[in-house]
Amino acid sequence: MGRLQEELTDASRKQWIAEKSLKASTLQRDYLKEENSRLQEDLDKAKAKVCKVCKPVSMEEAVPLLQRVPDKKIIWEQIQERLL
Repeated sequence: MGRLQEELTDASRKQWIAEKSLKASTLQRDYLKEENSRLQEDLDKAKAKVCKVCKPVSMEEAVPLLQRVPDKKIIWEQIQERLL
């Protein structure tokens, strides 16, 4: 009878450990899902900023910018690269 009681106690302890491990894994999974969502939002914002900065430049936009810049040759080369 003592041996059965010992096995029951051992099984209960193992079940308790398994439940706590499952709970920890679930919490970690939920945290990672939230973190993934936050990172995806940050990535989307960064992509939007890059698209805004790297939008194609028309000649109408380029000429006034070129007139304000001291080193026009470098800027002109950058504008040509964007247009190609």
